[in-house]
Amino acid sequence: MRIEEICIGDLFRYRFKDSFNKEIVLTFHVSHIDPSLGSYCIWSEEYGRVCYIENLEPIELTPEILEKNGWERCVSSITRTDTASFPICKSNQFSHKELPGMRLCDESIHHFTLLAPVFGKPDKRQEIHQIYYIHELQHCFTLLKINKQIEL
Repeated sequence: MRIEEICIGDLFRYRFKDSFNKEIVLTFHVSHIDPSLGSYCIWSEEYGRVCYIENLEPIELTPEILEKNGWERCVSSITRTDTASFPICKSNQFSHKELPGMRLCDESIHHFTLLAPVFGKPDKRQEIHQIYYIHELQHCFTLLKINKQIEL
């Protein structure tokens, strides 16, 4: 991870070993970013601890996480305008009632594509961003001025 990839509110996993050498894994939201300690540090208010950036792990976005957060699988015949207008994956699209027209398309086991409606063309969608991890979807929401928290 690089500090440039992290924003306040992002959801990450933090892996470390306790004093008995037992591995501990915490999931938390970033509440502060403090570069003043030499090595960039992330503060988690949930656990009241400093987490060093080299111990952070991004959390992969999965269909299960989407469904838990209100996204529903949908079947649609929309096409993408960023390529040769081929129909996108009909069975692996997700929509959210609070985000009309937006779609997440499950392109493969490793990533989703965020699609937005094209003005004046209700059956077409434009690719906004390829998304691999939860914090990347959070960044898209922030840029689109959508106030949504993602839960695991």
